[in-house]
Amino acid sequence: NRTATEIIRARSILEAKRLLTFTSKTISEIAFELNFTDSSYFAKTFKAFTKQTPQDFKTEMSEKYRTR
Repeated sequence: NRTATEIIRARSILEAKRLLTFTSKTISEIAFELNFTDSSYFAKTFKAFTKQTPQDFKTEMSEKYRTR
């Protein structure tokens, strides 16, 4: 019971989580790769879905998986 836009956005956030966890790309690079024209809009959207900033998520996953 979700719109196409909601499904696409959720999939983009899922991909962002994967990229933040398992790559060394910057948040700006990930935003650009996922077709966000502005990294601040990406951060705002990411936080709306996950309740944390992309940087906080990246740090948490880095500590959890020790990928630093």
